Amino acid sequence: MYKSPDSSRVEYRDTKIPELMLRVTSTGSKSFSITKKIDDKYVQVTLGRLPANSIEQARKKARENILLMENGVNPIEKKREELIQYLSTTDLFEQYEENFQARIKVGERRENH
Repeated sequence: MYKSPDSSRVEYRDTKIPELMLRVTSTGSKSFSITKKIDDKYVQVTLGRLPANSIEQARKKARENILLMENGVNPIEKKREELIQYLSTTDLFEQYEENFQARIKVGERRENH
């Protein structure tokens, strides 16, 4: 059982894959991530939450992402590029419109009349 920290978060390293961590926040949220250097910069990739992902699933995802990183590929950038390829102009406009409407609701933007 993982204890929630009093403040901030605590990270537990996996015994089988050193780059794999379980982060536990003070609110009790638990998520898996890996951290590895690519081109002299540390990149942290979140793999998913616990219990939605088991340790076995997290290890599998970690291995896949570590392999990419060892070949100089940033998994975050790769995922972003794949997502962009699948978005149409209509999808982008709808996302923009939803974001704009949300900003109006919180008072960051005003509606144009």
